[in-house]
Amino acid sequence: MAKLLGHPENQFKSIHVTGTNGKGSVVAKTSKALQLSGFKVGTFVSPHISCFRERIQIDQNMISEKQVETLLPEIFDTATRNDIPITFFEACTLLAFRHFAEQQIDWGVIEVGIGGRLDATNILTPRASVITSIGLDHTELLGDTLEKIAFEKAGIIKPGVPVILGPRTPHAYLKQLAESRNAAAIVVPPFKPSRSDKSESFDKENNRIAQAVLENLSDSNGPVEISESARIRGMDVRPPCRLEKVTVKPVNGLPTPPAVLLDVGHNPAALGRMFAEVRRQYPDNEYRLVMGMSKERDHKAALHVVAAHAHYLHLVEPKHHRAAPLNHLLQTTNEVINEQVPCPLALELPVKDGDVAATIQHALQLASEYQQVLVIGGSFFIMREARQALGMDEPRDDFDLNESFPELKKN
Repeated sequence: MAKLLGHPENQFKSIHVTGTNGKGSVVAKTSKALQLSGFKVGTFVSPHISCFRERIQIDQNMISEKQVETLLPEIFDTATRNDIPITFFEACTLLAFRHFAEQQIDWGVIEVGIGGRLDATNILTPRASVITSIGLDHTELLGDTLEKIAFEKAGIIKPGVPVILGPRTPHAYLKQLAESRNAAAIVVPPFKPSRSDKSESFDKENNRIAQAVLENLSDSNGPVEISESARIRGMDVRPPCRLEKVTVKPVNGLPTPPAVLLDVGHNPAALGRMFAEVRRQYPDNEYRLVMGMSKERDHKAALHVVAAHAHYLHLVEPKHHRAAPLNHLLQTTNEVINEQVPCPLALELPVKDGDVAATIQHALQLASEYQQVLVIGGSFFIMREARQALGMDEPRDDFDLNESFPELKKN
C-alpha cells in the first residue's frame, strides 16, 4: 500500500517511539521541543480520546475533517482497486503519512500502535528509534514474558539507526539486539535515589528519555540544533489524561475536591506509578477512584494495585465493545479485597449499571463532601464519556471511531 501511495513515509524525517508505558508522553515532549526550535512537526499517536483527528496533528493542530474526507477515501480506493485487505490501524497510519508528506513537515514523531516488529508504523526508516519501557501488557499479542515483549518492541530497531533505551528496559538484551543490527544503543540510566528524591515520577523519567532523544538526533547535515529554551519548555508538555488535573464546577454548593485527575494508566506498573505520584502530591487526602478497564487487561493484578492505594472504588462499564463487563470487575474486586488483608479499599455499589456519566457525578458529589482526591481512569476507552460528563469543551466524535470507520465501510 505504501508503495502504491508513493511511499509517503520516506518524505519526512522521523522518530519512532515504542514502549509499554511513557511513549505518548515522550512523543509529546519531543515534538514540542522540535516545534519550538522552528521545525514543522507531525505527530501520530493512538488511541485517541475524544476525537479521531487527535491522532494526526501538525504543530499541535489536528488534521481537518476535510483533509480526512479527501485522503481516507483515496486510501480505501487504492486498497480496493488492488485487492489489498487493510485494517483500521493500517488505514490510520497511511492517512497520517500521506497528510505529513502532503503538508511537507520537517519531522514526524510517530508512536507505535502495539509492539513494534509487526506494527503498521514499522515501514519507517527513522533518524532515531526509542523504547521507553518494557512491561507485561498486551500479553495475548506480544507474549507472556518480558523477553518476548522486548523482542517485539525491538523490532523497530533499524540497521545503522540509533536507539534510545529507557531506564525500565532490559538494557543488556536490547543492546545485544541493537549491536546485531549495527545500531548504536543509548541507555538512559535507572534513577538513583537520594535523600531529597527517593523516587522518580513518570513525568521526570519521560523527560530524561525525551532529552536523550533530542541530544542524539541528527540528520544529513549533522546534529539537529535544539535550543535550550525549547528543551525546557518541551519537557513541560504532558498529553491529555496523563495525571491531568481538570477544573470542575461545584456540586450542590459544596467546595470542589482537592483535585480531580484523569489518567489512562491501565497496567499494574502504570497504576502503581500513578498512585505514587498522587500520594506525593496529595499525601493527606483519601483517594476515590472511578475505574473502567478493557477486556484484555490483567484485571486482578491491576486491582491488587488499586486495593493497596485507593480508599473508595466505583467500577464502570464504558460504551465500548472492548470494555470489561461490570459484573466481572465487581467479582474480581471482591476476590482481591478478600485476598488482600488488611485492605483499605471500599467497593461502592454500581450506579445505573456502571454508567460512566452517572457514576462520575455520584463520585464527584462524595469526593466534594468528604474532600477526597477523585481519580478517573483505568482505560483510554473511559475518557471520552468521562470528559463529556465533566463538561469539558473539546472536539468530540458523535460515535466511537477507535477501531473502525463504519460510514466509510458501507461505501
